[in-house]
Amino acid sequence: MNRDGRVQRFTQAKAPPGMARPAWWIAAEAWSRREEGRVVPETAALAFAGLGGSIPAIAGVSYAELGVTGRVLSRESGARAERPAGAGSR
Repeated sequence: MNRDGRVQRFTQAKAPPGMARPAWWIAAEAWSRREEGRVVPETAALAFAGLGGSIPAIAGVSYAELGVTGRVLSRESGARAERPAGAGSR
């Protein structure tokens, strides 16, 4: 989430070489090793959904809802803010 409350996903610009894993997969593996019994998410969408339990501002927002341009959220309440893309919080 940036300073304006925008949460967005990024698409890969170039395919990784050989057997390289995506960044979300690496982060999920590291996360699972912190505590026995944690399940590693199998997709970026599942990894994002798991973050909702730790980051109240994104709880209830799905990876698919972010779309191409992301979504501006209210950091205080965790609720979705209905602000147009690019609108700052001044």
